[in-house]
Amino acid sequence: MKVLLYWHDIYLPYSDYLIRGFAAHSGISQICIVGPQNYEADAIYSGMINEEEFSEKILFERIETYSLRKKWGPISEFKRCIQGFKPDCIIVLDEAFSINVLNAGIANFLSKNKATVLFYGFENIKQTPPFQFLASNFSLTNIVVFLRKTFRYLLIDALLQPIRSRLVDGGLVCYYESADVVYQFGWAPKIQISWWGLDLKPFWALSGAGSHRLDSKNHGAHEFPKTIGYVGRFVAEKGVLDLLDTLTLLGDQYSLVLVGGGPLEAKLEERIEELSLDDRVKLIPPKSRTELAELYVSFDLLVLPSKTDYFWKEQYGRVLVEAMACGIPVVGSRSGAIPIVIDDASRCFAEGDIEQMAKTIEATIHSFYSGDFTQKRDELIERSKLGNTNQFVDGFIQLHQALTSSQGKKGDLR
Repeated sequence: MKVLLYWHDIYLPYSDYLIRGFAAHSGISQICIVGPQNYEADAIYSGMINEEEFSEKILFERIETYSLRKKWGPISEFKRCIQGFKPDCIIVLDEAFSINVLNAGIANFLSKNKATVLFYGFENIKQTPPFQFLASNFSLTNIVVFLRKTFRYLLIDALLQPIRSRLVDGGLVCYYESADVVYQFGWAPKIQISWWGLDLKPFWALSGAGSHRLDSKNHGAHEFPKTIGYVGRFVAEKGVLDLLDTLTLLGDQYSLVLVGGGPLEAKLEERIEELSLDDRVKLIPPKSRTELAELYVSFDLLVLPSKTDYFWKEQYGRVLVEAMACGIPVVGSRSGAIPIVIDDASRCFAEGDIEQMAKTIEATIHSFYSGDFTQKRDELIERSKLGNTNQFVDGFIQLHQALTSSQGKKGDLR
């Protein structure tokens, strides 16, 4: 089976593990990795230096993208790659309604190639003309936002649906709300639910590294020093500023480590000084996966306090999966996919509710480090396997096989 894989981030250092993960699958005889010739993503996560040679079954193609949007591949470039490689399956790691998925489907058709065309969907908010947003936030800038969102809804999402439904066969989505977004216009491609694939090996390798600290914690005693961790972008929708207010409600034995970067970094530093938290809060720049794993195991708990707005809610929360792979307990808000990933209502809190967040953090640390810690840690590690790269790749291969079987190309595999 020959696979053509496109992702706008595929040539960033961080994405190396995905290339190797797809190439390692026994069902793939050859894979063509396609990505933008020139693309610099605003990614806060560093890559890992992997000096191993790539498998001989991998071909690499860098394409020119639209000048308007560097992540969008033109039909002509997709067509050139498809005609030269002749894939059996085309996987575009982008939303079902994206330009990349549509252009790849059109190029496949124009090339008279018979490949299945598959997507990956995180999007979990149905698109509609945002009248309420404009009414509540009226300004000249937001008129532009309104027009852009309405144009997308009418043209890209709705009016192009008949074309898309004939050219795109199916895809994987993160969770049920992402599937609902795909189905909103009556399109019924085959869909499987699968978490995004992550390189979890560095995290599993250190999953027992924090065990030695338990003896000093007296199995749930209240007074041992506790470190709360946050990893991610420093932006308003991630709720990172709320963490500082939450820390003021917790005892002096609690400290906070913020790992990442973003536009709120200066505001965070200012707020830390205002609240006199200098000795309890540490800011750390983005790290590689190995370095992140070492940080995770120094945490007693990881928190993801994301906050839903008009156009976004948490789509996955990959840091939750990484922390669980280290055997570290996680808590988060009820934004988007967070409760699905955590799978424990007692470890989720209302968005922006500082008091509830503090209580959830305290209760989770107390319960987790009481009794049989090993069993609780192993349960977290086991759940993290839902985000393993191998399972992610398997999902695409199985979907392709289902689509090319005698069952045909329509229906829902959920």
